[in-house]
Amino acid sequence: MPDPTPPQALATRIAALLGATLETEVDARRLLADPLYRRDVLLVCDAHVDHELAVLAVKFRAAIDGPPAAPARGHGRGPAPLSQR
Repeated sequence: MPDPTPPQALATRIAALLGATLETEVDARRLLADPLYRRDVLLVCDAHVDHELAVLAVKFRAAIDGPPAAPARGHGRGPAPLSQR
């Protein structure tokens, strides 16, 4: 079941935790609007493996991007055996 927490709430929590942890300002609105800024902030969150920030990064990505897509059919199998060509 997907997390019902809205992206705005997750962005605000990430900004607060990073601000307290790194003593730096993170802009929650920019986190929602700017994909490159988002990528950088979430990579910093990912680096905090044993911290709530890593979990929030996963939840935020899911809230923004949706669940990971299934691989396209037929990908990852490699070439067909010679007997099937």
